[in-house]
Amino acid sequence: MDMKKSDMIATGSIGRKDFDQFLLSRLRSGDEDAFEHIFTRWEKPLFHFIKNITGSEQDAEDICQETFATLWLTRESIDPAKNIKSYIFLIARQKTWKLLRDHKRREKFLSDARFDTDDNLSLESIIQLRETELLHEYAISKLPVRTREIYELHYVEDLSYEQIAARLNTNPVNVKTHIYQARKKIREVITIIAIILLS
Repeated sequence: MDMKKSDMIATGSIGRKDFDQFLLSRLRSGDEDAFEHIFTRWEKPLFHFIKNITGSEQDAEDICQETFATLWLTRESIDPAKNIKSYIFLIARQKTWKLLRDHKRREKFLSDARFDTDDNLSLESIIQLRETELLHEYAISKLPVRTREIYELHYVEDLSYEQIAARLNTNPVNVKTHIYQARKKIREVITIIAIILLS
């Protein structure tokens, strides 16, 4: 279907939600026009969303490109009933959080290196640092989706309980509960893996 005609449909009787589902359905089948329409509609809002988090136009541009590339490459697995905006922004948030985590790890690594007594981290120290990071990342990946989202909003985006509650349309007490559960689960997972590795 010509996308100009479909734009007219989107503002007509079937409504935006139906049109979005139509677009995702066409995207699943490999329709490049549908993909171009989605890209044109959401590229700028997504860019500004990422830039507000990272503070970097270059990072925002890179993550935008990666997000839409992922959207296209995974198109066959997309649920056409999903909300386009939510789906795209979820991909972008995951990529943005990974970027920020990588930045923090690099800063920590450099900080540790500067204060090492020998002015250089030993190979053993580097391996231990990387193993610790991997364990923590693995533990986070085992959290329930909602809990992981709240945990990363707090520790990666550095949002307060109140800010997270406002963004996710919930209350600060619920946010605090999720973060407590996340910490507990992360400790449990890391402890179990450590016991296995040392046994």
